[in-house]
Amino acid sequence: MRALKVSIFLAITVFVAHLPIEDALVAQPTTSPDANTAEKIKPCFACNKNGMTKCSVATCRNGMAECPGPCLKLTKGSWIKRAVPGHADPTERWQARRVGKKTWYFSSKHLGEYYTFDANGQPVAHACSVCGGSTTVSCKVCSGKGTITCLTCDGKKLVPESWTAFDHPRMKDRSSRFRLKDGRVLSGRTTMTVGTTTTIRTEKGDVKVEQSDIVVKER
Repeated sequence: MRALKVSIFLAITVFVAHLPIEDALVAQPTTSPDANTAEKIKPCFACNKNGMTKCSVATCRNGMAECPGPCLKLTKGSWIKRAVPGHADPTERWQARRVGKKTWYFSSKHLGEYYTFDANGQPVAHACSVCGGSTTVSCKVCSGKGTITCLTCDGKKLVPESWTAFDHPRMKDRSSRFRLKDGRVLSGRTTMTVGTTTTIRTEKGDVKVEQSDIVVKER
């Protein structure tokens, strides 16, 4: 009887040894990662846990951005007020353009148009083919929506707890770490240096330190 048990045990051992590798792997127990090692998360400060933020294009207003065409726009060039007979509108402004020895003035009443000059130096008006005279076009970045996916949280609405609006890995200009002789470590950006004194802007305010007290500056 004992010999029979030994034979069965050896048979099972040989069978397991010849199992395909993938079957052997499935049979192995898995170990769950320690949840305490993962950094805690918090609502994204950039989008207020919305996942979307205002369009990043400076001229975008509710999904409409400034026309890239050559038409007259109040945001381009210098506009001045002039006393012109027949033009009593107090909001009307004028933009000067010098051609040869003559200066021409174009009215803000003609926004959305652009001008060329003929062989005699006379202005010729053209309707803007890009915006149709409105001076704005649908924003390509936000597709006319006025909002884009939050660049800080990638639309996930949550960020690591250590991230702040003052400093986080997604920033183009991150804070530096200044290690001082007295043991302090300041996280911030250099804003000004006068003589031997450097001003470091931290999240809590400006701190002035002597350059000789800075042991190392790290990113």
